[in-house]
Amino acid sequence: MRASAILALGAISAVQAFTPAAVVSNNQPGKTYVATFSPVEGAQFAISGSVSGSASADGSGTDWSVSLSGFDPSQGPFAYHIHAAPVAPSGNCSSTGAHLDPTNRGEAPVCNPSTPAMCQVGDLAGKYGAISTASFSAKYHDPYTSTSPGNAAFFGDKSITIHLPSKARIACANFKLVGVMPSGAPYPMSGASSGFPVPTGTGVPYPTATGAGSPSAPAAGSSGVPAGPSASTAVPAASGTGAPAASGSGIATGAGSKVKGGVAVAVVAAGVIAMAL
Repeated sequence: MRASAILALGAISAVQAFTPAAVVSNNQPGKTYVATFSPVEGAQFAISGSVSGSASADGSGTDWSVSLSGFDPSQGPFAYHIHAAPVAPSGNCSSTGAHLDPTNRGEAPVCNPSTPAMCQVGDLAGKYGAISTASFSAKYHDPYTSTSPGNAAFFGDKSITIHLPSKARIACANFKLVGVMPSGAPYPMSGASSGFPVPTGTGVPYPTATGAGSPSAPAAGSSGVPAGPSASTAVPAASGTGAPAASGSGIATGAGSKVKGGVAVAVVAAGVIAMAL
């Protein structure tokens, strides 16, 4: 009994000694990072979906959107956290290190969701609820996470790791920057007309590392972002008109001609002089 009382007092003292997480106020509004999960062959669970964090409209904290599936509720609840390191190229989730914890709180005692400032910054499940269903979705605002590199609570170069109740790691994914979205804009899921980078075939921006490994960043033109014209790219003229090409990357002087830069300007200038004569 006495030992239990001493342990309880120690836990209370530890909580009282914690430094509250700082409220973040300098995020660039709309700046968004996404961690994308895809099923891994041979894994215990075929987890798929994403965890995205966007700076709020006023730059204070982060708006989170979680959409994940592939869980067996009988083996939950499943916690998920921001971990302090990215997933290694090997895909081993043990490479993600400990939770993001700039105040050095530690994991014990367990996070109390009624006082989120006293929890680890990266303990999203502790503050806003663990996963207990086959499919899980949640949206919430966290004042303590940052989208600004250099801030101790920055998560954009880190990862999300999902755990069994035993704390075993069952899936992980790296965050990737997908752009700055206008306040209130929906998360882009298809097409490039929105102006945000969206890769073809996946429906989510920039696939990130899963338990199978951490893929490299997509090359220009392969991620749904059109590659810019190279120095050897020719721009076709409007048929038979001699008018400048609409693309603006070169000027056409006549049907079938191919010109670039200053050459085109010189040719057009020559044409104007000839007409004047």
